[in-house]
Amino acid sequence: MTPRRLGIWALAVVGLSAGLVIAVPALVSRLAFFRIRMVEIVGATYLDPLDIVPRLAVPEGADILLDLGPIRDAALEIPGIREAEVSRRWPGTLVVTIREAVPVALVSVEGDLMVMDVSGEVLPWSPARIDHSLPLAPNDSAVAGLLGRLRSADPQWYATVDRAVRRGPDLWLEAGGRSVRLMPTASEGVLRNLELVRQWLADSAIAWREIDARVPTRFFVLKAAS
Repeated sequence: MTPRRLGIWALAVVGLSAGLVIAVPALVSRLAFFRIRMVEIVGATYLDPLDIVPRLAVPEGADILLDLGPIRDAALEIPGIREAEVSRRWPGTLVVTIREAVPVALVSVEGDLMVMDVSGEVLPWSPARIDHSLPLAPNDSAVAGLLGRLRSADPQWYATVDRAVRRGPDLWLEAGGRSVRLMPTASEGVLRNLELVRQWLADSAIAWREIDARVPTRFFVLKAAS
C-alpha cells in the first residue's frame, strides 16, 4: 500500500471512530431504557429526600446522559446543603450525594424555634428531624462557632448543654444547674483543657457550680455550696 493510500485509509478509520463517538449518545438518548426513572438522595439526615428531589428540576423525560452540572447547582441552592455530587447509575438512576450543614443550636425566630448551624445560618429545618438534643442559643454566629468547636472537642459534654447565653463579651454555657464562662473565641484547645478540668473535679468528688475559663491558661472553679 502506498503512503498516500495509507494516509487515506487512516483518515477513514479516524472518521469512522469519530462518527461512532458522535452516534452513540444520540442512539442512547433515543432508547426509553435509558430514561431517568429514579433520583436517589444519599446523605440526607435532617432534610427530607422527598423535598429535595422536586427542587433539583430534573427535566421530565430526560435520559441519563443529560448534563449533571445544573442538577448539582440546584442541589447547592437548597438551604442546609453544603456540598453535592451527582453521578449516574445505569440504566436510569441519578445518585445525588449531599453533605448537610451541622446543626449546633436552636434559636428563637419570631417566636418559633429554628435550627442554627455551625456558621450561624438559621435553617428552615424542622427541629423534629434532629435526632439529638440541641442547646438553646442566641442568633449569633460567634456563639454558633463556639458550639461547633465544643461539639468537636468534647461531644459528650456538648450533648448535656441546655443553653448558651451571651452576657456582654462573655458566653455562658449552662448544663444541669452548672455553668461555664468562656470567651466566644475560645479554641478547641481551651475546650479540651476544660474537659480535663471537669474530669479532674469529677474524679476528686468536688462539687462545683461554676468554672471561669476566660483565661486560656488558668481556670477558676467556684465550688457548690455544701
